[in-house]
Amino acid sequence: MFPLFSGNYIGLSKKTIDEAQKLLNQIDSLCVSDKESVQAKAEAFIKENNWQVRNIGVKILGKAGNERHSIILADLLKDKRQVGFVRRNSAKAIKTIGVINQQIKEALMTGINDGYWEVRVESIKTAAALCGGDELTAEIIIKRYLGNDYAVNLNGSKPPRLRSKEKNFEVREAIAEALGNFLKYKYAVPALLLLLNDDNWIVRAAALRSLSKLPDGGDKLRKLVEGMNLTCESFRPVFPLKEIFSRVVEKKKRD
Repeated sequence: MFPLFSGNYIGLSKKTIDEAQKLLNQIDSLCVSDKESVQAKAEAFIKENNWQVRNIGVKILGKAGNERHSIILADLLKDKRQVGFVRRNSAKAIKTIGVINQQIKEALMTGINDGYWEVRVESIKTAAALCGGDELTAEIIIKRYLGNDYAVNLNGSKPPRLRSKEKNFEVREAIAEALGNFLKYKYAVPALLLLLNDDNWIVRAAALRSLSKLPDGGDKLRKLVEGMNLTCESFRPVFPLKEIFSRVVEKKKRD
């Protein structure tokens, strides 16, 4: 093994990074015909000492991998020795491959509570895409938002305004979008009603989009969002939240 700061090591790492990036670019441009060869190279890349090479290897597996590679990616997602970018892109790659089993699901549940916010975002998105309707997944996502006592706090027709456990607004946005895939879970709508009162308009917009998936008419949705703050800070000279609400209600009328 080369010393960490040796010139030879740095030179070899740069060469491997360039090789990995070239292969990734070829996949993006559909210039790859030998999928098994690509998979073998990606598997070699994710074993490299250099995290940038491992990161590109993960991205390649997301585009050319299969169920077996999803298991490998799940292990990387759970491995706290991996840098945050590798864990984040492992969650994204799992979603792209689109295979779910118990081992992968457990890795995603771990990722939902990862210390790095981007890993939480991608794990939530992937869990929503692959585990939609699963109550345990919905429970873990809501726990990320409100903590372990969420069920007590969300009981009742009009839940109180609670302090979110999740401080990052992009994670709260991902939670709001994800809950649209778990609307049959009894605490999903109450949680979304809380998210409608989030301080960040992007989160409120995501919650509104999820509530728009409810199989009820426009009147029901209108009552649910009554009193919601439809204003937002935006560079556009309009209010995106009002646009979303208007589109949803109009669509319900046509339906």
